[in-house]
Amino acid sequence: MKGKPGYSIKSQKPKIGAWLYALVLVAAACYGLLKVFDYVFVSPQLESVIAEYKAEGLPWVAEDYVPHVDEQENAASDILTAINLASPKTIVELEEEASELFNKDLAEFEKWLQAHGLVLDKVVSATQKPKLLFDRDWGAPNYALFSEHSEMKAAAKLLAKRAELMARRGKLDRAISDLLTIGKLGSLLIQEPTFIAVLSALSAHSITYSSAIRVAEPFKDNPAALAKIQEAVETIDSSFTLDQAMMGEAYTHVALLRNMQGGSLKQVNKSLSDAGKPVPKDYSRDGVPTSMTVRAYMARNLRTHIFMHREIRANRHSVLQATQNIEALMDQKREHHTASENFDVFIFLDMRSPGIALARLESTKQMTLAMLECLQFRATNKRYPSSLDEIKMEVRDPLTGKPVRVAEEQGVFKIYANGKNRIDDGGEASEESKKDDWVVRFPPKQRQVKK
Repeated sequence: MKGKPGYSIKSQKPKIGAWLYALVLVAAACYGLLKVFDYVFVSPQLESVIAEYKAEGLPWVAEDYVPHVDEQENAASDILTAINLASPKTIVELEEEASELFNKDLAEFEKWLQAHGLVLDKVVSATQKPKLLFDRDWGAPNYALFSEHSEMKAAAKLLAKRAELMARRGKLDRAISDLLTIGKLGSLLIQEPTFIAVLSALSAHSITYSSAIRVAEPFKDNPAALAKIQEAVETIDSSFTLDQAMMGEAYTHVALLRNMQGGSLKQVNKSLSDAGKPVPKDYSRDGVPTSMTVRAYMARNLRTHIFMHREIRANRHSVLQATQNIEALMDQKREHHTASENFDVFIFLDMRSPGIALARLESTKQMTLAMLECLQFRATNKRYPSSLDEIKMEVRDPLTGKPVRVAEEQGVFKIYANGKNRIDDGGEASEESKKDDWVVRFPPKQRQVKK
């Protein structure tokens, strides 16, 4: 078949070399446009946000917020020794073992304590020191896997059981000593600058207050002993703040972004799951990620932290209010579906949790003190007070601002505040029924044996 004059069929075949050349030109043009976009928009925006972030006093490197702790004042070595003494088991496993014995046979539990006393002795020794800071790589994305904190929470539960045993044996001073040790342990744990540390400390102090009521049970007809327990509980300082935790959270997110490869959420998930493994760092010497996508994420992230830090400072006397304001911002972000907003929601904690937990802890402490006062009233008057007015105490529900309530039913006396649902559930708390009042009751509920 012949073509038109001067036009060969062969010339109609595409030239592969020309196509490749065109593709390279298009790719180069796209790359150039991205570089221009980065240079004109992303990089200047990030530089401005970084300057504002630093001006707020938020940490750009770990040294900006991780304190120096003298080794002689640091409880970390004693805590690590206690963990090693429990080996080959963990303290968590020991606590589960002890819990079963405690609920079945106190004599066997007492023997168990004698066999494992060195672990608790080391924990007690740790609480004689004023500071706590573990040697960590604060720039690693797997920072949050603080196994020491779960171990110390288990140690607090063990100390609580020992305190209750001492109370049943009539050894009040020994019981009070263990209660105070748990309180000191909580005050140590919160010194690590992360939200995980805040929640660990809250847990330890919560264990202290619930255990105080159990310690009081054998002395329910002894006003002097009850007053002594009350005095001990009053000395425990649960007035935590979120300042240091917020600093740690800010730096952790900066470090997480520096460790990202190409801005992939999948990569972040992998980094968080690869605990203990070295992770390559993708940032230049000034700490700014090389990936444009990650730099865009970083700008948004730093803005959020600036807002959070200002809220915490402005509401220094109301952590609950600060965290509610912060969570309102997070709720707005959850309504959007862009990758950047989803990323912000992914790496920020539910800010309501620490705020409400702090409010609940302080409320529980005050209700525990009120309960011990009510028990003294009962020991003297052979009845419970009809209201806290009778014992001249005022305790307010931190969520509603109203006075807490008292109730007596079938031999159980309760002091309670509304829970997160802000509804009066009659002093009941149950996941099944969705009732969530914050309750201090006497006598306390019997411990359940774990299956």
